[in-house]
Amino acid sequence: MPANLPPHYYEEEKKLRTARTPEEKIAILESLLRLMPKHKGTEKLQAELKRRLASARSEGDRRFGGKRKADEHHVPREGAGQVILAGLPNSGKSSIVGALTHASPLIAAYPYATLKPLSGMARYENVMVQLVDIPPIPWEVTDPWVSNLLRNADAICLTVELQDDPVGQTEILLEEISRRRILPLRRGEEAPAEPGALLPRRVFLAGTKRDLPGAEEGLQALESRFSPAYGVVGFSAAVKSGTELFLRETFRALDRVRIYSKVQGKKPDREHPFVVRKGTTVYELAGGIHKDFLKQFRAARIFSQDGYDGQRVGKDFMLRDGDVIEILV
Repeated sequence: MPANLPPHYYEEEKKLRTARTPEEKIAILESLLRLMPKHKGTEKLQAELKRRLASARSEGDRRFGGKRKADEHHVPREGAGQVILAGLPNSGKSSIVGALTHASPLIAAYPYATLKPLSGMARYENVMVQLVDIPPIPWEVTDPWVSNLLRNADAICLTVELQDDPVGQTEILLEEISRRRILPLRRGEEAPAEPGALLPRRVFLAGTKRDLPGAEEGLQALESRFSPAYGVVGFSAAVKSGTELFLRETFRALDRVRIYSKVQGKKPDREHPFVVRKGTTVYELAGGIHKDFLKQFRAARIFSQDGYDGQRVGKDFMLRDGDVIEILV
């Protein structure tokens, strides 16, 4: 019996190739077991993953010299994707999380107020994205686990103060994430087929404290220097300025698309979209919805705002954000 694994499974599986620490391996293997459909066709694969998970946990126990404690620095993914906010001390990361989510970070005028990762869920239109505030970088005290969080995230937001040389801050942060074996992807740039030791990640820039004197000049300098390569947004938590633009850029950096399902003769469900990787095909989505669709799939009908009005498409049709799909079986 075929395994009929969903497309998200294969995305997570790729991360095992570059996982270096037991903590990274454990997080990925646990995610794979959650994503895997439970039926007879996956029994052997389930057993293999559980064996590898036990081995990774055992390795972690040896490193910690005994029983492994729960990792207080691990942040499980939630929602449409996980975005890490990385910045220098007092760059305004915590203010963004506090303004856009229900989390309650410690927001202070002094540096290094953030000691542990703190996540919150922010709503972008009809999906939720996860924002994670981390301690400032570079900070040697937190370096190992901060590097793990950055490498495991779906995207990274580099947060800089607009009134304090934002261009220089950004150059420091780009150098820091590169030092952590992360390859920042530019606009339109695809991840290399063989990235080697580097992990490609989408990056965008958030200039904070836009309400303060000199911030507009800083934003202009930031856009002039970096907007050809990366998304740039201005943000003010104090006056709630730039929130929609920030959330739109966050979702764009995740490389996700929202697909709406439709049953023949009924209106599409626009409240609960399927959120999948950009480049997902009709056939991959069908398998992710239900394994039986793979056996019975004949074609699909697509409705969109760019000319598709119920046209039949084959299994290799690549889905776009906002597409409505009606699967024909």
